[in-house]
Order: sequence, then C-alpha cells, then structure tokens
Amino acid sequence: MKRKCGQFLAGLLCGAVIFGGVNAYAAVLAERSSHKVTVDGVPVAVEAYVINGSNYFQLRDLGRLLDVGVAWNNATRTVEISTGEGYTEEEPGQTAPKPSTGNVGEDFYDIRVEIVNMTNALRRQNGLPALTMDDDLMAAAQVRAEEVAANICYSHDRPDGSDNDTVIQHIGKLLMGENLGMKDLGGQSPQGILAQRQVESWSQSAGHYKNMLKENYHSTGAGIAQDRYGKYYMIQIFAYGDYTITGIDSPILP
Repeated sequence: MKRKCGQFLAGLLCGAVIFGGVNAYAAVLAERSSHKVTVDGVPVAVEAYVINGSNYFQLRDLGRLLDVGVAWNNATRTVEISTGEGYTEEEPGQTAPKPSTGNVGEDFYDIRVEIVNMTNALRRQNGLPALTMDDDLMAAAQVRAEEVAANICYSHDRPDGSDNDTVIQHIGKLLMGENLGMKDLGGQSPQGILAQRQVESWSQSAGHYKNMLKENYHSTGAGIAQDRYGKYYMIQIFAYGDYTITGIDSPILP
C-alpha cells in the first residue's frame, strides 16, 4: 500500500487544508462532505469538507489513514510528507502537538471583546447602530468555539450534525447568524493581532461581511478556542428577535 501513497497524496494535495497555511481558507464557508472515500476499494471514515465544489481534507487525517508521515515544520514553514515513514502525532524536530486547551474563553476575553468592538466600529462607519455585547451570546459563542476546536470541525453545523442555533435554549422568536474563522499565528501571541486579522478576513468575505452589517441584528457575542495543534478558532454570533434565553448548551466534545 505504501507504493500507492505518493500518488494518492499528490492527487489530493491541491485540495487539502494544509495545517501551516490555513489562513487562505479562514473566511470561506464550508460544509461537511457526504461523499464516500475508499482506500484500495475499502470504504473508510475520514472528515472532509466541500468548499466551492471541491473536497478538502486535513493532511494529518490522510497521513493517519494511510500510515504516511505528515508534519508541519514551523521553522522552515514547510509541509513535510514522508511516504517511507509511518504516521506519528509528533512532528520531526518539534514538540508533540498541544493538547486541547479546553475552556480558554476567560484567557482570551479581552480579544473576544475586541472582536465585538471592531465589528461595532465597522457598523458605525456604515451608518449602523452598534450591537449590544450580550453575556449569553458571549457564552454561546465560546461553547461553539470550544467544540469546533476540540473536534477540529470547521463547520457551521455542530459536531453531532445539529444546527448551530441549538447551542442557545430560548423561548420566543430568535434568529441567529454565525461567523466562523480560523487562524494559525505560527507561535505568535494572539494579543493585539488575532482580533484584527480575523475581522479583516470576515470583512473580505461577502457572507461574513453581510452578517456584521445586517441591520436587523441587535446583539452579538464572540468566542475563541485553540485546537491541539495551536490554531485559533473564532466564532461570532449575531441575534435578533423577541426572545428570552433560558440556557446555553454545553460543548459537544469528542
């Protein structure tokens, strides 16, 4: 099977989410792929997403599936694929991947507030009223960020396939929007750069930009979490309607 791995990976490389260069996809809407995947004719389970009609895979998932060495060398900013080596979670010459940080919402609270403030500055520039930073929506956005990061599930659906609005328990009419983003800072501190880079990315994407400037929205919240490889996932929730929030769901964790 090893002899086939090089061709298999080469054919998928152009459509793979390379963990050192995910910024290009941070503002792209993605949905979970329902296409079947086989290896040597045998069906396998592997996470995939459809973006603009193409299937995208995490190279680490493919390496794990095919038992091929796949690593990101942060020092040289290079993706390293070794068809002669078996897969390992550790990257050559580097430390093992970081474990999931769990609830990092309080650690990054000021950055979450900065995302809200930058969104409101953008709204004011466009003659729109500022959004209220709602504590319940801040909590809901943090839940969404944590479950996306823990499951490495870059999707507006929750990890169990349910709609993202199920994170909020409520009575009355609540209409919710969600922006999702991902950034790899290459080991840099997120302070002072993460919020700006993410809001700029959302501003350059029509769907995300529309959410930030939607006139009907009156409240918002933001969440941030890291996956086990150190990437940051940002969620911003927007809401309007006549509703009362009765509870926030817990993160769906693996």
